[in-house]
Amino acid sequence: MHAGSRETGSPLSPGIASSDAFCMSVSLQHLFVTLAVVLAALFAGPRLASAAEPPDQSDPCSQAGRNTCGTLDVGSYETYRYGVRWFGSYRGAAPGLEHTYCIDLRYWYPNPKSRFRREAVATLRNRDGERVPLERQQEMAYAVWVYGRTTERAQAAAVMLFVHGLMGDAAPGEVAPDALGPAVAETYARVAREAARYHGPYRLETSLPRRMRVGTKATGTIRVLSATGDALPGVELHLRAPGASGLPARLETDENGAAAITLTPTRAGDLHLRIRTAALASARPQIYAPTTAAAARNGQRLVAPASQAVTATVSRTVETQPRLTTVVSATRVSAGGTVSDTIQVEGLAGATATIKAALYGPFPTREAIDCSGTAVWTATVRASGDGRYVTPPARLDAPGFYTFREWIVARGGVRAVSTACGEAAETTFVRARPEVTTVASPEVVLPGARLHDRLHVRGLGTTRAIVQLELFGPFASRAAIRCEGRPVWSGRVVVEGDGTFDSPAVTLRRVGLYAYRERILPSTAVQGGPATCGAAPETALVRPLVVTGGAAVGLGRPTAGSGGRTPVQVRIRALGIDAPLTPSAIDLENGVLGVPLDIRRPGWWRDGAAPGDRTGAILVAGHVDSASRGAGAFFALRTARAGTRVELRTRDGRLRRYRVVSVALMPKQELPADVYSRRGRPRLVLVTCGGPFDEATRHYRDNVVVTAVPV
Repeated sequence: MHAGSRETGSPLSPGIASSDAFCMSVSLQHLFVTLAVVLAALFAGPRLASAAEPPDQSDPCSQAGRNTCGTLDVGSYETYRYGVRWFGSYRGAAPGLEHTYCIDLRYWYPNPKSRFRREAVATLRNRDGERVPLERQQEMAYAVWVYGRTTERAQAAAVMLFVHGLMGDAAPGEVAPDALGPAVAETYARVAREAARYHGPYRLETSLPRRMRVGTKATGTIRVLSATGDALPGVELHLRAPGASGLPARLETDENGAAAITLTPTRAGDLHLRIRTAALASARPQIYAPTTAAAARNGQRLVAPASQAVTATVSRTVETQPRLTTVVSATRVSAGGTVSDTIQVEGLAGATATIKAALYGPFPTREAIDCSGTAVWTATVRASGDGRYVTPPARLDAPGFYTFREWIVARGGVRAVSTACGEAAETTFVRARPEVTTVASPEVVLPGARLHDRLHVRGLGTTRAIVQLELFGPFASRAAIRCEGRPVWSGRVVVEGDGTFDSPAVTLRRVGLYAYRERILPSTAVQGGPATCGAAPETALVRPLVVTGGAAVGLGRPTAGSGGRTPVQVRIRALGIDAPLTPSAIDLENGVLGVPLDIRRPGWWRDGAAPGDRTGAILVAGHVDSASRGAGAFFALRTARAGTRVELRTRDGRLRRYRVVSVALMPKQELPADVYSRRGRPRLVLVTCGGPFDEATRHYRDNVVVTAVPV
């Protein structure tokens, strides 16, 4: 008979009170029979307990009380008080769902078209709206996971009956297990008994000694406890304890729910025993509900097997006694240098420790070393087991004796240890060995201006030292610079350690190149440095005039060039200028740039910039004319205009092009110093004479200065 009908008596168990179907759908063809039974019950005997039924009893998956949607799993149909009944599990209601059990009596069979979806259930209620207590939910989760994944019909039937009994919406006697015979009843009793004792949530209980020693065997036990505090037998345990030997990777709790363990620590520090159980029943049931409109009101909900793995980490301290030996990286260093300490650690046996390092000093003698004061430097080094470790470098600025000291503070099973103070292998002596570089400032000055040297000192730290300076000159070219004989000026600068310092200023009146030479004087705490001479940054120029017209003065002999980049020809097509070039130096006697005597050959100042340099002025000076020889190479230069193109050909055959950006006429005495500068943007400067002619001096009063930039 189909679910929903009311009939007395049962072919399986005549003594059981009347009840509705278990996990059964209700079809329209039995509605009239059901109604007749209900009316008969109202007028002809005791009232049956009421239970919820679907609003729509036209189950699309039911035909003659049997499931036609192909979602049956393990179980059997039995003829029960209310007709044909399915006692067992379902599968395929949703992809991947197997061994599921219905939790709603009398509702539609599970249908794949009902779109089952896992339900986030905060409070599980039966179809009568009553809350299912949490403990019953936990027992349900246990039963479905441990016994529900079965291929035995009697076991599946027992789990189904047990699940419905926990929901609490069956009529009296409706889920009596003995209705299906002794095999189901016996299995039902076992399921109920174990679910009551062994349901989750679970916890791990472990006993191990609180403190252990490296190499000493330790024993203990592990138990998996249920929510009731009962220990679970037959639970597979997976174990891992890095830093220990003798521990099996897998154990199983015995019939009393305990597993004995043995392990031997192999290193000091924190030992972590990590325990993970095999899959246990989840603490709450995993419920799936149909989501289509009709099925949501009329269909069964399903409980699916679900598991959890319980994990725990048990930490213990393993003790050991380390040993330290240390060696400083250098027994002598220069001030401003660095030293580090190499630490050899033994006896940690795999433990991790923090090594503290301190450096004390400076002391005037080795005998004065004392480690009771404040360290000048401290650091920490993380040691992961035995081995060699190096401290970060320590900078030593002041001369004197320094000593390292290291120690380990007792922690995490590692006992304290320290090195002695003032050991020879830990001591270093610092003597300042400074370096000094200088930059003449400014680079180019006018006659009568003041020049000084800017000193950059390093390697002294905070040690005081004396720098000896000498200034030599003037020279016609850089190649001619020699720091010999009597300097034009000498002096000393006291420097208070590393930094930048200026020498006293010197007034220079004679035209030419000047070079500084400097050295640090030696002392007990300072090692003297070698003297340098003629480096480009240490050289300055007292600017010469450019005189290129009238009674010309010039270069008697050409100077050396600059290799392949030496300019050999200048051409300004728009002005009809096309002239060869000669490298030139300074005419010290006359205080002018030495332009070639040949008025048709301009001179390129060799000690300025060369074509292709990224900075500085390429200075080319040429004659405007001669009273006896006529127009010079740069006679037409005064007619240049902004935009005029200039070409320089170099010795390697390369042609470099420039564009005029300015043309200026100025008194010769006002010729700017930067036309000689090797700094600033790259540029080409062409200079000749111009302005009114002075009959008395036989020279033009002014200079024509044309500036061009690379194209």
